[in-house]
Amino acid sequence: MVKRQAYIYFAAIMYYRPLIIVCCLLLLSCGSKTPVRVAPAAGTVVAADSIPIAEDPLNESQFTVKVTATEASDSGEYDIEATWGYNIANGTIRLPKDLEHATPAIRRDTPAYNYMVGFFVEGDSTFHDYYSVAGERGAIKMKYVKTYYFQ
Repeated sequence: MVKRQAYIYFAAIMYYRPLIIVCCLLLLSCGSKTPVRVAPAAGTVVAADSIPIAEDPLNESQFTVKVTATEASDSGEYDIEATWGYNIANGTIRLPKDLEHATPAIRRDTPAYNYMVGFFVEGDSTFHDYYSVAGERGAIKMKYVKTYYFQ
């Protein structure tokens, strides 16, 4: 009797084998293996740094650079605010197209009062220079320094 039941189960499995295989493939393909990038909320400061201005010790002025998320940060657009004492400069950068999972970052550059805004690509620790912010005697200059193409 036990043999006969085993045979019936085996026959049923063989009969429904294509259906079972299709169901298994559908279940295995349901899970998303790529992480979904969530852009920071608008107004969130993504990166910031400042240094004291040595030429103005009396007022204790600072040269500050901030990268802030915007409503369009999911497409790679960020606002930059640079201040030299009481002077303020604003700009907007757009990260390269087709660049997914990039994190904007800031590092100090040479000469003094220069910052390089760049980005890190997911899975790589290389800082990619992208945008320069320089301050000198109250003047603030911002410009793109490199272009990138990602495929």
